[in-house]
Amino acid sequence: MKKLLGIVVMGLMWIIPASANEWSKDQGTNDITINQGLSEHQGFNSKNFNTNGWGRLEFIAISSKNDWNYNLDSSFTRDGDISQRFEFRPGDCGKDKTYSDCVRGDWEGAYGRIEQNLGDSNRKNKCLHDCGEVFYAWSIFIDNNVKLLDDQLLQMGQFKFENKTWGKILKKSKGKCSTEDFAGVNLMFLWDPHGGLDVYREICDAKKGYSEVREELLKPGNIKGEWKDILVHTNWSDKKNGFLYIYVNGKLVHEEHGNIIGTKIKREGKESGTIFRYGIYTNRNPKEFNPIIVHFDALARSNKCNKKFNKHLEGLGYSCSQFTAH
Repeated sequence: MKKLLGIVVMGLMWIIPASANEWSKDQGTNDITINQGLSEHQGFNSKNFNTNGWGRLEFIAISSKNDWNYNLDSSFTRDGDISQRFEFRPGDCGKDKTYSDCVRGDWEGAYGRIEQNLGDSNRKNKCLHDCGEVFYAWSIFIDNNVKLLDDQLLQMGQFKFENKTWGKILKKSKGKCSTEDFAGVNLMFLWDPHGGLDVYREICDAKKGYSEVREELLKPGNIKGEWKDILVHTNWSDKKNGFLYIYVNGKLVHEEHGNIIGTKIKREGKESGTIFRYGIYTNRNPKEFNPIIVHFDALARSNKCNKKFNKHLEGLGYSCSQFTAH
């Protein structure tokens, strides 16, 4: 993974930026629940922004923190009244007390991110974060003016182990997996200028060793300028009963069976699962490029494709029957 990442118009009705105080309050804290607090925290009524079953929201502390980096947008949505708008400009980067993207690469801004965590959605079950069978849904819109250059790499969503879990898995593998390859990424959506939108996965099997999966989901000319509805149905298992189905706009574009999670680890007496990060993470940025603008909307999560999740899908023009017949 390190090899990959290291080499790797309407008038606005209203957009409310995240102020410096809001950023500092949100970073690394656990007191903002996205189902109840994000919209109110930004000055909206929470019913305007539904996320249906995800856990609490946490900004990644080393995200870039300029006024333009993160906003809620009422003028452009997939479903509902507001979407989340991420914008990354040349020179953007962030840092905290222990880590900095700004010192990576040959100049400030070669690496950077505006990312959020959605964790603890399985807190009522015997899991630390997500494990077992889960349905996920979200919609993403990449602005038409986004143009990646040279070897620039853009990642817009990933399921990832926490560092403590990742470290325990490496230790359990007894050298079969290394930090040069395995960075704890269970599932990543990435785009580089030489191809389309890909799915990328790392599997550290403590018994069999390290392996990767990378497959194109969307062709280069079919990425920007329209909403893409993503649905993931998976069983985060390390056994033969594991599976992973990825749909884009209702079409099955990726399928796997068998060991999906790699190696299971227990922490705090629970199985330690995966966390969803989304937004913008980019590296190998040139000094000048068009701003990267990405909208996210219609987030939902459920352990079953139940009535509530089906209602969410119906609002997008789909139904559970389309995603449970495989």
